[in-house]
Amino acid sequence: VSPGLELLGTELYGIVTERAKALISSLQQAINTGASQLRAENPPGQHTLSAPAPRNFDFTFLPPLPEPHVPLKYGPNHVWSRTAMNRPANLRHRLSAGDVNLWMANDEILRNLPESELWALRFFRQPDDRVERVLRAVALLRGHEMSSLATTPAARWGQHRDAVKSPTFRTELLLFDARTVSPEVAERALVLTEGLHGSDIQRMSVGAAALYDWVQNVAQWRLRQAGRDLLTGGQGN
Repeated sequence: VSPGLELLGTELYGIVTERAKALISSLQQAINTGASQLRAENPPGQHTLSAPAPRNFDFTFLPPLPEPHVPLKYGPNHVWSRTAMNRPANLRHRLSAGDVNLWMANDEILRNLPESELWALRFFRQPDDRVERVLRAVALLRGHEMSSLATTPAARWGQHRDAVKSPTFRTELLLFDARTVSPEVAERALVLTEGLHGSDIQRMSVGAAALYDWVQNVAQWRLRQAGRDLLTGGQGN
């Protein structure tokens, strides 16, 4: 150790100690002075403290809120802008007034599609072709037709897995309005699942079997409804 540092360290320690004592003493004096003033201003038996009065703020200078606008699939100048095809993609507007009996049937079917089965579907590495056909039919009915550019099995399954990633997927299926599906699309969905059996699919995936039943229920309901519409239109003419 260099000579003289011991003395410097001792002096610094003494200076810091004295400063700390002076600071503590000043704080104690300030606290005692404040307490004395408070007692002098508020004698015992008198309580002058009161709750703060409510304050009102004027927000009239703010601009008015704009009307909510739901983005549509097509713009106002598009040829399909005034057709049923131009519907919002958001969940709240998808769940328009549908058939209550169809909703009840979907509820019965989707009881076999808990969240655990959805997670199992999402984490399949590359399932059987029959499971892929079911998911493709589900996407077709919901208006999300798979791209034909995916040629490899892994690329195709990546598209199918993305279709079931929505956090509200089960609710969308439960309250799905089948009237938004054209009869042609319903027929294509049935062709996709032709030759499949729910019991065989259930051995591979309980969730995929529930989706198969949902496709059959929605597509067949839509075709029945289309037949009734034709009969009603024929009688009206």
